[in-house]
Amino acid sequence: MARLCARVAHVRYSARRENARWRKNRSMLVRSSGQQLDLTEDNVRLVLKDARTELLQLFDESVGITGEVELADMDGPFVKLALKGRFWHRRSDVVARVGNYLQKRIPEIVEVEAEDESMLDDSPENF
Repeated sequence: MARLCARVAHVRYSARRENARWRKNRSMLVRSSGQQLDLTEDNVRLVLKDARTELLQLFDESVGITGEVELADMDGPFVKLALKGRFWHRRSDVVARVGNYLQKRIPEIVEVEAEDESMLDDSPENF
């Protein structure tokens, strides 16, 4: 009986701890979405992650869209993105939409472009 009580107490403690961790992460996410951020590589990565949910029509996996946009390079206020996979829209449109989203969230960004011009080629060989 003592073991059972100890086990129940442990499960309750673990559940409370996990729930508190979830609430903390959720509140950080709520605060970060829509809020303007400083220009750092971590913030650019965070905003790119947010863009996957905010710009869902660009990254809708339910229809076979496997495209990913990642930070390739950052030189001051100039950001270069790497594109991988398939996109529903033209790759140049994806860069433009994600670039606008980045600039709204991080106003210090001056320019967003693809890492390499060949990444903007929409031919099937690039997937």
